[in-house]
Amino acid sequence: ESVDNFEAERQFTVRMNTFRRNHDLKVSVDSIAQCGAVAQIQIVWSDQSNPPPDLSIFAPHSRGLVRFERHATDSLNNRFKPLTMITTEAVFSVDDDVLFSCDDLMFAFETWTMSKDTMVGFVPRLVTYESLLNRHEYKSWWFTWWNGAYNLVLTKAAFFHRKYLAYYSMLSDEILMHINNHRNCEDIAMSMVVAKYSKSPPIWVSGKVKELGGVGISSGSDHTKTRSQCIDHFNSVLGENPLVLSRHKYIPAKKMWFWTMGT
Repeated sequence: ESVDNFEAERQFTVRMNTFRRNHDLKVSVDSIAQCGAVAQIQIVWSDQSNPPPDLSIFAPHSRGLVRFERHATDSLNNRFKPLTMITTEAVFSVDDDVLFSCDDLMFAFETWTMSKDTMVGFVPRLVTYESLLNRHEYKSWWFTWWNGAYNLVLTKAAFFHRKYLAYYSMLSDEILMHINNHRNCEDIAMSMVVAKYSKSPPIWVSGKVKELGGVGISSGSDHTKTRSQCIDHFNSVLGENPLVLSRHKYIPAKKMWFWTMGT
């Protein structure tokens, strides 16, 4: 095994989506850059009115890792449209306003290395099919938590194999345009891509996710309705809902309060 291949397997590439939140961007980049397994931080820049900030806004330990990826359009699909070469198998997709400890991030990465075809993330959600209404419903975090079941993890904080970026680009124009028109649901589309090819559920890992705050797409009053409609539309175009249910959460053994010793 070559040195390059070895490095590609023990590191991951961060793809961070951002839009006009340079303070949050700086805080997030400087935080994740402290984690030793980060090979590169690719910042997805889709702002057509403002250039990316100078690298000097970041701490010295971050600057060598950062690559700004300037896109010619303002589209959420750019999150999964790399313009920069990705040398690692693992991609960590993350928003610019969430923070994690390096320990939690490494646990998620190590979990992914044992199941490279699926998606591993910190933020689960549940999509249900309401037969009486003949439609899908995107459920809130509280509903997901209360029922202990999920079938997608949000790409605001998730690992997946780089091959799925190519598969995402092969989605129909109808799906990609729907995402552009509604400025929502690119993460659901990626979850469906991964589920379609892996035939497996995602993996929810334990970890403390700190949100920096601010106004985003998910803060809108019609967010849940819009996402439910996205799922119906994607299902219609794909001819199926490939999402697979899971009831498992992965937790580091060292966080357990006690060990049960066998005899």
